[in-house]
Amino acid sequence: MRRVADATLPEVVASYESHGGDIFFIPAGRVHAIGAGNLLVEIQESSDITYRIFDYDRRDASGKPCELHTALAADALDFRVEADYRTTPSPRDAEGVSGLVDCSHFRVSRIDVCGSHRVMSDGESSIVLVCTAGTLTIEIDGKVKQLSAGNSALCPACMTRDFRLIGDATVIAATA
Repeated sequence: MRRVADATLPEVVASYESHGGDIFFIPAGRVHAIGAGNLLVEIQESSDITYRIFDYDRRDASGKPCELHTALAADALDFRVEADYRTTPSPRDAEGVSGLVDCSHFRVSRIDVCGSHRVMSDGESSIVLVCTAGTLTIEIDGKVKQLSAGNSALCPACMTRDFRLIGDATVIAATA
């Protein structure tokens, strides 16, 4: 924790130049940060715990440093290092779906909607849809919802047996 105390933590954390469409899978317990100028979709397992161990000396509205949780984080950190945290999507299938991440906590796919795309699920898990490009309509249980780039929708498990995405858009779909 010396690196936190003397503000040299960024010197030993891997850094990546990111580009649109990049996918990073950061396992739980790994130190990570998001650099300036990035717009991203962050999918994570359900948890109400986040430990902040370094905050670049940022201040809140009243000028006080943001609260850090270094002692708590020390017990939760996983110090293993991967060679590269970038992930390569699976090839797009005939229906325009590419697998992005499939782990024990969630599954994430990219759907390229061109016209109409039918989404089927087991009805056990909610599905979060994030539109990253274009616009589309979600038709679910006789209801319609417009979704455009930068917006998201939560489709509850009780409603997600079978629904359609209609339009010309790219969507990130995440489910447990």
